Amino acid sequence: MDLDKLRVFYLVVAEGSMYRAAKKLNLAPSALSRTISVLEESVQTKLFIREKAKSLVLSDAGKILFEHTKEILRIAATAEETVKDVDKTPKGNLKVISTAGIISNWIIHFVPGFLRKYPDMRLTLYGSSSESLTNSNADAAINPFEESNEDLVQIYLRSVKYKIFASKEYLREFGEPKTPQDLDNHRLIVYSLDSPKNLQTADWLLSFGANPEKPRTPYLQVNTTDGVIKAVNYGLGIGAIIDELIDIQYPNVVQILPDIGTREEKYYYTFRRHLQYSKRVTAFCDYILDEIKKR
Repeated sequence: MDLDKLRVFYLVVAEGSMYRAAKKLNLAPSALSRTISVLEESVQTKLFIREKAKSLVLSDAGKILFEHTKEILRIAATAEETVKDVDKTPKGNLKVISTAGIISNWIIHFVPGFLRKYPDMRLTLYGSSSESLTNSNADAAINPFEESNEDLVQIYLRSVKYKIFASKEYLREFGEPKTPQDLDNHRLIVYSLDSPKNLQTADWLLSFGANPEKPRTPYLQVNTTDGVIKAVNYGLGIGAIIDELIDIQYPNVVQILPDIGTREEKYYYTFRRHLQYSKRVTAFCDYILDEIKKR
């Protein structure tokens, strides 16, 4: 199937009319019409339902081809970028998605050195607890592993430990849980239950030592790490937090169930497989790994 004809087809659909697409390409509408006719002959079906002279509606076959064409053109553009990229220093725009907490407390520390090393790179760090790489327009993600997705390359970066914390005031008022089962009677603060499954690690408090027939419900849901930390610090309840984030800023916050209340989570630099040779995408991962090895 001819890529140039698919580009014409895509533009006609995107513009909504043959006339507007022809004007954008600086071609006669009749030339575009012939291109579409040739494409229809090659797939042996009509792609448009021509209801009016200037109105085009996709047929069912046209809708299917349009969805595939979007992906084909995206991959073709990526392939072209990657080939041009092979022998060059990384440059261009890179959007990386992660949770706001991981960005502000960890990823941001790598940015100054990375941009000094690659001054032609432009970074966008997007914090979100409701999106993953598969449902966003990001180039890469730094998040826990996404299961059952062979379209992604996932490179291990580091592990973090979630531990259970509460404020001294909360424990004075409600008592300190001595066993996981005691959490049934406490106020639990968790991340948003609307988050993708791979971002719900800290919600293990809802199931930790719980009776499967009596699921716990959260007292408070917060979709940012800083929000969970502050809620725990204010005495609103008990939360699972990455241990290294509880520092001297929070002398009021203490760990509970220290011998058993720990869960490890691994974080990965993730990108789509067709971008695995793009230096624009892989350079940030390589830089982070190099810096981790130095520490």
